[in-house]
Amino acid sequence: MLSTDKHCEMLSNNIRDKSTAMYDGFKLFIQMFSSVVGGSVLLRLQYAGKIPPVFIKLSDWVVSMVVIATGIIVVDHYRSWRGYRCQLSKFAGDDPQGKPFVPPPTFLWSGLVCSTMIAGMVICLIGFWNFNPLKIPN
Repeated sequence: MLSTDKHCEMLSNNIRDKSTAMYDGFKLFIQMFSSVVGGSVLLRLQYAGKIPPVFIKLSDWVVSMVVIATGIIVVDHYRSWRGYRCQLSKFAGDDPQGKPFVPPPTFLWSGLVCSTMIAGMVICLIGFWNFNPLKIPN
């Protein structure tokens, strides 16, 4: 049986890991998105008029899959972080005034970072669909 202190320490470590993983998922999006955009620019510059139309659709699909996959990673780690944080709040207990030592996550403030990441991903996706370097006429 774990003591309350040990349980809180374990939950805190898991919360920290999930928070880091959420940021790592967003970093993965940035890296993969940049690779696709860079590859599209390279193809446009190197093979100006000889780009097959299927490459345009392929690049749109690849960027869409990058957004979906990394979005799922970010949201899942946020969901897990939130669950661990709720458990930590429950296990840490209340102070003498009845307030929790570790407040449970609020929906607005705890979801702000995750929502901003997802919104940024969607904006990048829409921007790529509209300004795909492979679609630019010569």
